[in-house]
Amino acid sequence: MNKTLVALIVAFACFCTTLFAQSEKLTAEEHYDQAEAFYKQGNYEKAIEIAKKAVLQQPRYAEAHLLLAQSYQKKGLYTQAESSCNKSIEFQKNNPEAYRILGDIFTHNSKPDKAIEEYKKAIKNNPDYAEAYYGMAKAYQSKKDKFSENYAIEAYRKVLDLEPSFWEANLALGDIYKQRQNFEKATEYYEDLTNAKPDYIEGYLLLGDCYRRQQEYSAAISTFNKIFNYSNNNAEACLNIGMCYKDENQLDKALEYYQEALKYKPDYAEAYFNIGYIYNRKSDYDKAIEYYEKATAVKKDYAEAYYNIGSVYNMKGMTQKKILAYKKAARLGSSLAQQWLKKNGMTWN
Repeated sequence: MNKTLVALIVAFACFCTTLFAQSEKLTAEEHYDQAEAFYKQGNYEKAIEIAKKAVLQQPRYAEAHLLLAQSYQKKGLYTQAESSCNKSIEFQKNNPEAYRILGDIFTHNSKPDKAIEEYKKAIKNNPDYAEAYYGMAKAYQSKKDKFSENYAIEAYRKVLDLEPSFWEANLALGDIYKQRQNFEKATEYYEDLTNAKPDYIEGYLLLGDCYRRQQEYSAAISTFNKIFNYSNNNAEACLNIGMCYKDENQLDKALEYYQEALKYKPDYAEAYFNIGYIYNRKSDYDKAIEYYEKATAVKKDYAEAYYNIGSVYNMKGMTQKKILAYKKAARLGSSLAQQWLKKNGMTWN
């Protein structure tokens, strides 16, 4: 082997050995600083590796145990994260972040009551800890009962009192009130959401839908149009604008937007369905069936489309085809089809 190459290899090996030796001489605090830097870069594996060195040197190093917990959580290693959190709390009982992470872990593991206990401990140690209130709100909401949901609302509102720009809390509150059919209240939170996070397209879709449900069509269309500032070819925005025009009985305008949606998203089952609806309203039954069937070709379990196909066959006086379409819709869960078949003494299995 070339003597120069051998010399370079030996020199590099010595350099690596020196670096390793130097790294082993680092203090626990220096290891922690390195681990924290890797954590901030998103290199959680390296953060774990180096934070372990810190706690090996200094077993009672609460912050290093907490950094381990945070890194484990990011990696989805919840058992290890829980263990590291408990270690951190053992050596530093008043750190709200450790309790908040435990709350997140218990929420992830579908243990909302235990999660809420931990979030409360976090808040006790830091009454202005917005993230702990947010985690607690999600834990209450996961219990899926009206009583707990009211506590969730209270906690989400507290988040916004502390951090008005915490857009996830606005989204959650908007969703709760929308599910409750309180569209006026949902609109308030979705408006705050779009103000806090203007580039969040889903926020405009939710807000516009609430305006539409309140028959505020101009506001809805204006809201959906804002999406094009961030996404030029947005099929969902086109579809929703079309639905506003459909509700206003401007069928040709609605059809124009549904067809525009298909330009951007050729496999958009809902666009095909709505075009079918327009042709049905125009009494062009063959076209209606054609587009309903295109919707079912894209979305095989589209119960509402099969039901509408049956309804169009009914208008055409084609009874057997109507029954077959209703049975298909019923098998897919259409309550309207099931009711009609039951009323007429038919099954669908």
